Amino acid sequence: MQKLNKIFEEKTDALTLKFNELTLTDEDTQSKIDERYLRMQVITPNEVRIRKGMIPLDGGDEVVDLKGQDAAEQTAQAGNTRQRSQDRQATAPDNSGEGRNAKGDGRQVD
Repeated sequence: MQKLNKIFEEKTDALTLKFNELTLTDEDTQSKIDERYLRMQVITPNEVRIRKGMIPLDGGDEVVDLKGQDAAEQTAQAGNTRQRSQDRQATAPDNSGEGRNAKGDGRQVD
């Protein structure tokens, strides 16, 4: 934008371009990003509020302290805990006590 304005200034002082900043991230996607950053303690609530044009809150300059289930979810997201749990469930025996067939083997008939 500044380069374009310099070019126009060289030719005439009657025109100055002013652009609105556009973003490729929609509001829903940005809220998900903000939530992740808040949970990971990367940003503070006031940083989110300032970007959105809102006034800061008292105590909003501190990172969010996760409690209970939120902390457990954060820990699970940080590692492969969920993947390991899914792997265990996939190889768990059926209710009848028989092990599962490998993927693609189908039902075994004697």
